[in-house]
Amino acid sequence: MIKRIYFARHGETDCNKQNLIQGKGIDAPLNQLGHRQAQAFYDHYHHIPFDRVYTTSLQRTRQSMAPLIASGVPHETNPGFDEMNFGIMEGQPMFDEQGQFALEWLLTQWRNGDGDAKVEKGESPNEVMDRIAKALDQVIARTDETNVVVCMHGRAIRVLLCYLLDEPISQMEHHPHNNLGVSLFEYSYDTEKYTPIFLASYEHLEKLSM
Repeated sequence: MIKRIYFARHGETDCNKQNLIQGKGIDAPLNQLGHRQAQAFYDHYHHIPFDRVYTTSLQRTRQSMAPLIASGVPHETNPGFDEMNFGIMEGQPMFDEQGQFALEWLLTQWRNGDGDAKVEKGESPNEVMDRIAKALDQVIARTDETNVVVCMHGRAIRVLLCYLLDEPISQMEHHPHNNLGVSLFEYSYDTEKYTPIFLASYEHLEKLSM
């Protein structure tokens, strides 16, 4: 038995557009482009007989899946898939006046394999991975579902991909996932293994960039 899980990042918000650090504590809505991306996702994927769509507790994921939910696909919120908490840095500019990435010091620690490094009052990659793994186990436990969507967030998806591909946290930066990109994995109940079918696909968004 196989379960196909489509992991989608939410559509664009003004925080994304303005290069602000969003995180778990900033509940920003989609902007105009984000809603167009949501519709483009639906137009491309709605032919798939989805059994359920899972979103996080943040409105940008629910809005990204709104057309699919409105079509009648059952919806469930699972905060275990929420974005990483960036603590005191949430809402702050992603780049300083010299164009340097504000969290470069943290990325350096992650690249060096420190999965426990985090911003003050924030979460570490290891903490995020732990709750994502538990949330994913809940999805896998639904053996009556064959095709599902899980709509998540940029950093959380990087952590997720390391988990699914059995890679160390130090490899996170190898897995960029832009707004409303989609990655597909198949889970085998026989082998209890995840197999990537495609990673970070944007085919459904091509018309928007024309």
